[in-house]
Amino acid sequence: MHLRVQAAELWDALRVDAPASATVASVKSAALERFFPSHVNGDEFVAKLRGFEILNEGDSLESSGVRDGSTILLARRRRRPVK
Repeated sequence: MHLRVQAAELWDALRVDAPASATVASVKSAALERFFPSHVNGDEFVAKLRGFEILNEGDSLESSGVRDGSTILLARRRRRPVK
């Protein structure tokens, strides 16, 4: 399955190849490692598909409604103040 994972605050996207049986959490953590090499807490980010949060990230991509060519958006759970 070919996916696009996009980080909202970075305005950057990655191409991810993953089996349909992979969990949303595994794809999210792999993408966060590539976006933020200095390590961030994965709990700070939510995964969204078609504008809606994927509530159970332990489910497989297929059972979460992800299809070939879908875009998963990673956004911070809470807004950060602008300095």
